[in-house]
Amino acid sequence: MLLLPASGTAFVARAHGINNNFHAFTLLQNLMRDHVQALGVRREIAWRDP
Repeated sequence: MLLLPASGTAFVARAHGINNNFHAFTLLQNLMRDHVQALGVRREIAWRDP
């Protein structure tokens, strides 16, 4: 579960084959970008082409 205290929201994500925290954050950042309005994220999330 990922908690976002600033917006008072959270979500559950499942992932397999995560090698380190950087890898996990990169994948979560892409997921959060897809749901930015529902999560109430107010800051811009950097774009990274796959």
